[in-house]
Amino acid sequence: MFSVRSPVGVPESGAAGYRLRRGRYTPIAPVAGRLPSKELGLHLEAAGSQLRFYDPGHAGWLPTPEESRRETIAARRQAEAEAARAEAARRRAETALEQKDAALRQAEAETQRLRQELAALRRQG
Repeated sequence: MFSVRSPVGVPESGAAGYRLRRGRYTPIAPVAGRLPSKELGLHLEAAGSQLRFYDPGHAGWLPTPEESRRETIAARRQAEAEAARAEAARRRAETALEQKDAALRQAEAETQRLRQELAALRRQG
């Protein structure tokens, strides 16, 4: 069990935590100003009116729900932009292929016309 509260005499930026052990609440010793939770493997810290989770293994804060929402929106927008760029590149490649095919058909038609002209000249001559 883990309990965090701002006790009387503790500044707003601080918090105190207690663990229930053998039916009694015992204080949790802060580590670097944070309250470690053995159960979660995270540390808790009061940040204004919020409690924030800190992951000491990755040396970083876990995002708040609002931060997660903004990160999700940003990632979605980035993915949509990447998809749009990929689609534009696909269209350009398709257009280039169509142009090459048209040039090849034109060259084949010209080759056929020249063969016919050569055959006609050989018959005349």
